[in-house]
Amino acid sequence: MKKRQLIWIGLIGVIMASCGGKYKITGKTNLIPDGETILLQKQNNEQFEIVDSATVTNGSFSFKGEQKSPAIAILVHLNDKQSQIPPQLIALEEGDIYVTLDSVSHISGTPLNDRLQMYETKRRSYDTRIRNITNRYLKDYLSGQLSDSTFVILKKAFDKEQKGLETLTRNYILANTDNVTSIYLFLQNSFLFSPEEQRELIAH
Repeated sequence: MKKRQLIWIGLIGVIMASCGGKYKITGKTNLIPDGETILLQKQNNEQFEIVDSATVTNGSFSFKGEQKSPAIAILVHLNDKQSQIPPQLIALEEGDIYVTLDSVSHISGTPLNDRLQMYETKRRSYDTRIRNITNRYLKDYLSGQLSDSTFVILKKAFDKEQKGLETLTRNYILANTDNVTSIYLFLQNSFLFSPEEQRELIAH
């Protein structure tokens, strides 16, 4: 009797192990026409390699696969040079991942992707304000209307937003040292930090 129980326990363990690491990406898009191809590319060292592709049908697409531990990946429109949608960063991990590719893209469904989406949403706000300040500076400078007082105001506003973005990114990195998203965002945003700050983040 005990032997039979041990066999069943062993079989259940094998079944559960074989089911681990499976992911499904369910996507929607209003900007990519039906029949177009979306690529799933996973980071391998410093490059992204194509691991799968999907065809948009009725504004939807999907991917299925297996990923034992979380990895950095991107979704890319095959015709990316003419696409209105930039590559969408996702954490490729076990679970159901939901993606909307639009003028403002969105990801959700798994713990890392939910965290990453919160960061990306706040990041977009900082990026928009920084871009508006930069455009104002260039407009006034090129037209010869940039006064000293306006320059001081714009620089103060720029520094404030840059500092906010730096703090946002640092907090995300420190809160996610146990997964690949912190490493990726650190490498992509190292310009925000001084050499001393970079060393401190690496030490964590």
